Amino acid sequence: MIIGHQDENYACKRCITHILEEATYRNIKKENLYAYLWFTLRVLHKVGLLKKLKVDTSYKHFSLTSSRVDLHHLFNCVSFSKTPWITTFESFVPRYSELLVNIGDGRIAFPATGNLVKAMQALAADSCRKIIALSECTRNMQEDLIQLFPEYAEPIRRKLCCLYPPQRLYVDSFAAKRLSLDGPISFLFVGRDFFTKGGAELIKAFVRLVEEFHLPILLRIVSLLDAGNYANLVSRAEIAAVQKTIDEAPWIEYHRELPNQDVIDLMLQSHVGILPSWAETFGYSVLEFQATGCPVITTDVRAFPEINSNEVGYLIEVPKNDHGEGLYMTKPQRDVMARIIQQGIETAVGKIFLDRSEVASKGERAIARVRKWHDPAAYAETMRGIYHEALR
Repeated sequence: MIIGHQDENYACKRCITHILEEATYRNIKKENLYAYLWFTLRVLHKVGLLKKLKVDTSYKHFSLTSSRVDLHHLFNCVSFSKTPWITTFESFVPRYSELLVNIGDGRIAFPATGNLVKAMQALAADSCRKIIALSECTRNMQEDLIQLFPEYAEPIRRKLCCLYPPQRLYVDSFAAKRLSLDGPISFLFVGRDFFTKGGAELIKAFVRLVEEFHLPILLRIVSLLDAGNYANLVSRAEIAAVQKTIDEAPWIEYHRELPNQDVIDLMLQSHVGILPSWAETFGYSVLEFQATGCPVITTDVRAFPEINSNEVGYLIEVPKNDHGEGLYMTKPQRDVMARIIQQGIETAVGKIFLDRSEVASKGERAIARVRKWHDPAAYAETMRGIYHEALR
């Protein structure tokens, strides 16, 4: 069985490539017409010949050559080729600009464009064999979308399913980490888009907890400290203030970037993970934290309530729309979101120091939930069944 894929990014590696030992995985990006078109559009945009760059082209696939694979398995993409194909997605497919316009308000809004209709036709066509949502939240978003296209809704719905990503365990128990609960409690934040993932609120909360309440805390941060481009708006002054705190605070250990294995090693050395995101499509690092026996402090946006809870971690309830997206489109909404996240972090950390044994008990339950819901062998068996059914 030869599976074609067109990405080498982290999500593709987690969900698509090298899942089945008996399969051969082949990168087909160079055979994709839209990959060349997307490259051309980016060049034109960079030199100023194209004012607005729409992401739509990057989420399309059409093979320039006769297929050298049995099946295409794409990520967030729609294929217009005749080769049987499957797509795994994190928000909705097609992931076009028209659908992103009002998503923050909880509405999937779009003009009646031929672009969208053609994508729906491709999803409903026989060559599309399966549409795999990363979470139930994602599947519900797709259900809402296809209801707007009644002509194609039923054939698309029959192919739609939810399959959580696999996650291997790094420890079998919290005790295996050999961490003392008597001294400082170590927290770890991992995320490229620091501010989108609640980094500013994290710093403010921890400064207060250390300076006012004198809690013995070690905060490790692995991040480029990027501001992101769509969740919360951050001023240069705010970024500079956060950077200054990170540089000067003796209780903060900062790493700009680390290989994944080094990040896993830090998780194994940490008591608690923290990812208080304003916006998040899934949150793979939450699974990695749990697989290393770390309870995690998160918000409850998007898929977080499906992979985290107060039983295995700490969940901060924030204002959300019907799709589980955090409400941050206006300044008053952003002010409320920032305040709730900061208070939620302070409350969760306070609970930990009131009863340190919670770290171990929740860490044990986090390991158990990964074992139950994200077992790599079970994921592979499900994917094997999907592939065999697709190739009948």
